[in-house]
Amino acid sequence: MNPRSLNFLFIAMLFTVNSRAQMGFTIYPSENQVKAKYLYNFARFVEWPDTVFPDAKTPITIGVIGEDPFGIDLNKTVEGKRIDGREFRIERFDCVENIPYCHILFIGACNRDERCHLLDQLNGVPTLTIGDMDRFASDGGMINFIVVDQNVRFEINHEAARRSGLILSPRILKMAKIVQSDKMELRG
Repeated sequence: MNPRSLNFLFIAMLFTVNSRAQMGFTIYPSENQVKAKYLYNFARFVEWPDTVFPDAKTPITIGVIGEDPFGIDLNKTVEGKRIDGREFRIERFDCVENIPYCHILFIGACNRDERCHLLDQLNGVPTLTIGDMDRFASDGGMINFIVVDQNVRFEINHEAARRSGLILSPRILKMAKIVQSDKMELRG
């Protein structure tokens, strides 16, 4: 891992911890609070095709479909924040057909058939797909949260991101375990 990237994430997490401690909250963030912070930070390390932002004021939309582990933590994480002048918008969806478009989509816990259906529907769409389920990245998702020694880490399916027209920064790739889609189930 790149020491600069680790420093960036450590400072971001430290800021969150210090802010919460000053407000009288638990000092250590929960696993889902850490994941919410990652969702926000991933937006800094992804380049979307120009066509997904119709104008300079189009917000970065983070969607959640399926089980929502974040509650209000995701909203609080991005509240008042901007990347390249763009605000954030959080949307929650019932089914993939109801998603008009979002830049980042967290797919909550669901069975493998449902997950594969969602990922098939999003194949080739420039949406960064993120989950935290076993085999999510190897099933075609782009980023999968994993917990290693009680720390949130992530796997990346770089090829799935490329097929959808997304460019992931080398900085984020250095921090991740790189996985590929299963050969027998390769999408696209």
